[in-house]
Amino acid sequence: MKKLGLTMLLSLFSLLGFSQPEIQKNQIDVVGNYSSNMVFRFTELDGASSINDGNSYSFGVNYSRMISKKIWFNTGVNYFKSLNDLHPAPTGEPIIVIKDLKTQLIRIPAKVRFDLLK
Repeated sequence: MKKLGLTMLLSLFSLLGFSQPEIQKNQIDVVGNYSSNMVFRFTELDGASSINDGNSYSFGVNYSRMISKKIWFNTGVNYFKSLNDLHPAPTGEPIIVIKDLKTQLIRIPAKVRFDLLK
């Protein structure tokens, strides 16, 4: 019940973010998140290799420019880092699990957004 309430509250805040009375032509957003995954799985029963996600975080800066009333151009720079556990496929030999496999990613997105409902 708490998860449902939190989801509804966050949805309300995101809807309130769209209700700005004055639209700016340029927008700069600072974004970031942290996640921790504690999903319990039997990786040996899957029959194939698998990756269990661990802790991860990301942060970045995004820039949006209004081209016309309904068209935006978005770009930015985002950094992502994750620690994972790699479980190889079972082959009958001893299974060696690679723990704390670091994944780092720098993303530079470029996209066009169309506002259809405004």
